[in-house]
Amino acid sequence: MRDSERPLDQSDEKRLKTRGLGSSRSYEPFIKVHEISSKGESFRILGRNSTRLHHLLSRLELSAFLVFDRYQPTTDIKEQYPLPIVDSLSICERLGIKHPQIAGKLQGASILCSIYNPNNTRAR
Repeated sequence: MRDSERPLDQSDEKRLKTRGLGSSRSYEPFIKVHEISSKGESFRILGRNSTRLHHLLSRLELSAFLVFDRYQPTTDIKEQYPLPIVDSLSICERLGIKHPQIAGKLQGASILCSIYNPNNTRAR
């Protein structure tokens, strides 16, 4: 069965309706640190600009977050942002990799962060 024919995990489907929405202080990440069972590192850190708790699932995410959070033009950081499933499937297909699955059900994919600059200007 192709990945695109598999169903989306029900818990991810439910989370997509309430998470990954909002901006700045009202943004709620798609995945929170306490929801993942892992032997790896995870971090919850207060954002300097957003003044909200950010949920980061690796040291690499933490490192990137610290850079973006200190970067002056950054106005918003959205960690664990859910990609639309069609986009996620398309990326996996182009790269020739399987989409994340558990028990044959697709898992919602996420990216580390999006940085918004409403003036759409470049820092010098």
